Amino acid sequence: MKPRGIPIAQFDSNLEGDPKFVILRMKAPDRYYAALGTYTSIALRAWATASPDPDGSHLSLMDPVILALLRDCGLLDEDFAIPLNVFLRWPGAVIEARQERAEQLASIASEGGKARARGPRDSAGRLISPAVTAGHPAVTAGHPAVSPLLSSIEDVDVEKNDGAVDGEGVQGEGDDPVQTYYLLTTRMPRGNALDWCKRLGDEYGFASTSAAMIAAWREQDDIRSLLSRTEDALVASARAAELREKAEEKQRLREKRAGVRLPPVNEPDPTKVAAVMAEIKETLHRGARE
Repeated sequence: MKPRGIPIAQFDSNLEGDPKFVILRMKAPDRYYAALGTYTSIALRAWATASPDPDGSHLSLMDPVILALLRDCGLLDEDFAIPLNVFLRWPGAVIEARQERAEQLASIASEGGKARARGPRDSAGRLISPAVTAGHPAVTAGHPAVSPLLSSIEDVDVEKNDGAVDGEGVQGEGDDPVQTYYLLTTRMPRGNALDWCKRLGDEYGFASTSAAMIAAWREQDDIRSLLSRTEDALVASARAAELREKAEEKQRLREKRAGVRLPPVNEPDPTKVAAVMAEIKETLHRGARE
């Protein structure tokens, strides 16, 4: 799976309490807020592109004096980009966690297993998604990031099963297409996307829909076309299954017909045939004389 932009960046509400920003305020109080805005713009670009590489066209729009000030305070590196070690602790950690989760789900789907999700649940037993703004750390903080969008599932247990329903006739919640969509894209589906996920799950089953969604995401991690490509795969799979079932039924009928055999017909005895014919002729002659 190729890395893609991260739709929700993580910033601490106490970002300005970072020692580097304190130094920045003391060093250039009249340029502080301009520098804060410039730094935020560069950091957001790193999250949006999921890349630590500086964007020349983006930097060309910024004040060189402000860029030099941020570099001198240690907030940017020599290329005026977010320092690599900081990027790896934050956007890099989220990218890695997302890739690992997608690979886990793909492995589960390929093995015919079921993801058993853990975490807080509502009264109906469904997972409660954490608030997007809860516990977002600062980009410049010094400890590894754990994306709140990826932390609702603590681990994944694989249970071999036929994937459709559990013992009470309810489809396995770990295969819920809504939850699969959330784990793959880090976004909870809403509106039309939510209705679409539910409809596909109802029509094709949770396990089949989730497996098709994972396969579509691995092929192309484009959230805009994810559900349409998932449905295309499900429709094609359902049609192939229908044709396969018809072919198997035809084969069963052919085998059944081939097993039906009429009893053998023996060749008539010539002597008996001649005797019968003679008797018939005698009867006809006698009738004619009378």
